[in-house]
Amino acid sequence: LKSPEEAGAEGGGELAMPALLQSLPCGEDKDGTARVSGLHWERLSPRGVLVLATTCGSQRRTRLHTFRGESLRSAFMTDAGGSSGISTTFVELPGSISWADFKICNDSFALRTEGGIYYGTLEKSVTSGSKKALSDAGMHPLEPGENVVSLALTPHHFITCGKEGTVSFINRVARKAIQQERVDWMVDHSGSSRGKAVMELLTDVRRPDQVWLRHNRTLVHVSSSCEDRDVWRFTLERCLEGRSSSSRRGSGDDDGNSDDAPFEMVHSLCTNTTQKQVVTAARAEYHFAKGHYQLAAKYFAQTPRSLAPFCSTALRLALPSLTLPTTTPHPT
Repeated sequence: LKSPEEAGAEGGGELAMPALLQSLPCGEDKDGTARVSGLHWERLSPRGVLVLATTCGSQRRTRLHTFRGESLRSAFMTDAGGSSGISTTFVELPGSISWADFKICNDSFALRTEGGIYYGTLEKSVTSGSKKALSDAGMHPLEPGENVVSLALTPHHFITCGKEGTVSFINRVARKAIQQERVDWMVDHSGSSRGKAVMELLTDVRRPDQVWLRHNRTLVHVSSSCEDRDVWRFTLERCLEGRSSSSRRGSGDDDGNSDDAPFEMVHSLCTNTTQKQVVTAARAEYHFAKGHYQLAAKYFAQTPRSLAPFCSTALRLALPSLTLPTTTPHPT
């Protein structure tokens, strides 16, 4: 792979394309052919390139390869000793699958494996000394007996298509299926099954919330107009669970400002006043339970009286500040 300047200097004036940039390691030689099932490339800020590739096969372990460099060519270059000096690594996932769907949505990714959905976030910012390409990675296990043949990724959900035509919507925050639909047109009018037909979930990079389901020569649009309907509630529940776990470990935070940041994100996901009021009330109760009484008073003041009556709330906030003398009961 040559740049226009290099090609012009050699007098050819043409790019030497195509060229083999990298031979991806796919594990030990076994029966079955390894294949590249996904490829993603984008520029980083302020400068740099990130390349991700997935390899899989019926007798091969599924792998997610990442390459980072200052340019597309430098991301794959190695020196005479065989080392690159850049971030080049891969994650090997358990199990083998003939085709591993690899989907990108904004800064998130999802990879279908034999055992579940491997997900995470792309690290697009380039900081000094940082070579990390993926963060917040995890595995969402599939239900026993769930035969998923295709995967799609939206801003708030994983969407899976089963072999029998069952479309499942899995909330990315709650990590659970919140809706399932059976596509009836998978069976024709004669009653014979068309299970051997090709089924695939497709997305539009320009509209990440739009999903289509292809079945042979038929294309069906999967509506996602209310996709963010319950995201605020699932995020609030997960935030309270995470905060409770950190409080049991003992965070050592006295003022509660660090604990308050996740609630701000939940508040930004609310779409109406009622949702915001519920988040504010939960926020106040959390800080009160942690002993952050100033923050609790701040958010109780913003909570409507129907959720936090003034008299009882004022009494709750006043009692911890009262130092009652310890009295010894007199014998009767």
